[in-house]
Amino acid sequence: MNLTRSNTLASLPRRPKVLVVDSEPTRSQGAGYGIGTDCEVYTAADGSTTIALCTQAPPDLLLLDDEVPGTDALQLLGQLKSSQSLRDIPVILITAHTDSDQETAYLDAGAVDFVTKPVNPSVLRSRVTTHLLLQFQSDQLRTMAFRDRLTGAYSRRYFEEQIGIECGRAQRDGTALSLLLIAIDHFSAYHDYYGPQAGEDALRLVARILESQLHRPGDLVARYSDEQFVCLLPVTDFEPTMQLGEKVEKAVRARGIGHASSAAAPVVTVSIGVATRRRATDGGAEAFLRLADEQLGQAKARGGGRVSGKVLNRT
Repeated sequence: MNLTRSNTLASLPRRPKVLVVDSEPTRSQGAGYGIGTDCEVYTAADGSTTIALCTQAPPDLLLLDDEVPGTDALQLLGQLKSSQSLRDIPVILITAHTDSDQETAYLDAGAVDFVTKPVNPSVLRSRVTTHLLLQFQSDQLRTMAFRDRLTGAYSRRYFEEQIGIECGRAQRDGTALSLLLIAIDHFSAYHDYYGPQAGEDALRLVARILESQLHRPGDLVARYSDEQFVCLLPVTDFEPTMQLGEKVEKAVRARGIGHASSAAAPVVTVSIGVATRRRATDGGAEAFLRLADEQLGQAKARGGGRVSGKVLNRT
C-alpha cells in the first residue's frame, strides 16, 4: 500500500470499519454522513456500548456525536485514551459547538479532528478518508516495527508488551489465559549439519505452521529467541491449549524434514511447554512465563518432540 500515491479508501488492503456513536438511527447507519458505501459501518447509541464494541471489535475510526443523550463526550474520550488497547483509535467529533475553547478541549482529550453541525457529508467524508489513510499507514509501520524480519512472526518486544496487557485483561474479566512456548529440537545441531539457509527455512516453516493453527484475532505468534516461538492465547483454558500443542507438534513432525543429528527423531520436531493462568491470584506475566519455560524443559527432558503442560496455581 503506497499512501503517498493514493488518497482513496479503495487503496486500502481491506474495507475500513467505522463505529458511529449517534442516537439518530438514520445518521448512525452512515447514510446521513455519506460514508456507508465506503466503509463497514456499525453503531452505538451510548458510551458504555461504545467501549464494549471497541473492546470486542476495535474500529479503524470512531465518529462521535457529542450530543448523544447520557453520554459525556470528554469522559468517553478519556476512557478510550486511558486504555492501552483502545488509545490509538482515531476519534472525530461531530459537534454543534463552534467556540475555540470547546474545540481545544476535545483535541486535548484525544480527538484527532472535529466536524461542525449541520454536517456537510462531503467535508466529513474527506476527513474520514484522510484519517483512515493515516491510521492504516500508522498500523502498517507499527506492524513492521514489531515483526521478526526472518519469520514474519511478531517480535519478542511486541509479545512482552501484549502479555502484560492480556494478563491485566484476564485478571479484570476473570478469564483464562494460556500460552505455548515452542522450541525446535536440537536446532543448533540442525543448523551446523545442514547450514544457515536450512536453519532459516526451518524457522520460517514452524512460524507458518503456528500461524495456520491460530484462527482468532486475539491469538498471537511471536519469535521468542533463536529457535523458540511463543503463542499467546486469550480466553483459552488448559485443555484446548494442550490439544493445540499436540496439533502443532504433529503438524511439524508430519512435514518430514530430515534431521540426521537429532536425538528426538529422524525429522525436525518441536518440544512445547504449555501454561494456563486461570485466577487473578495466580501471579503475573513473569510467573506465567516461568511455568511455560519449566514445562518446555520437561518436554525436552522426556526426549523432545512432545508437549508438557501445567496450570499455574499460586495463592
